[in-house]
Amino acid sequence: TGPGPASAVMGTNGIAVTVGHQSDGFFTIGASGHPNTITNVTGNGVACSKFGNNSGSGTNASKCIIASNVINANNTVNSPGINTGADSATANTNTPTLYLDIQNNIVTNTTGNGILSTIRSTDGTGIFNISNNTVARPTSNSGTIYGIRADAGNGTESLGAMVCLKIAGNTTTGST
Repeated sequence: TGPGPASAVMGTNGIAVTVGHQSDGFFTIGASGHPNTITNVTGNGVACSKFGNNSGSGTNASKCIIASNVINANNTVNSPGINTGADSATANTNTPTLYLDIQNNIVTNTTGNGILSTIRSTDGTGIFNISNNTVARPTSNSGTIYGIRADAGNGTESLGAMVCLKIAGNTTTGST
């Protein structure tokens, strides 16, 4: 928790985990009866990132469970409350696999998307479950900012990014 909103926020992200190139990881943030309360951060409330290929033969994957957290971000311009995704490490032909289970979180006072889950700049695969979250309207009115946003690709990947998405039971509002 940072000391206050606006200029008195914590220096960076509340919680950030990263899995690097040719590695795999499994993270649980707030699940199993151990929720986090995250307030007044400069960047993301919670971030989980996968960069580059999986380990071994490429059949492995990384997973983040982000559940039952309360995020009152009060963050800086375009910073999400929960920011998750995979991207390239060495080339746009990297093929990371990322599983996400984002559920039962409460996200408020974000300047960017409340929850952002992506596979970008890589031929990666995302298997995303985003369910039963309550996400308040982002505080910024600069452009289109979503309460919850999931996307695959940005045009710079080699063959294409792929996302399999289950989204259900969420309550959210986007910006203007």
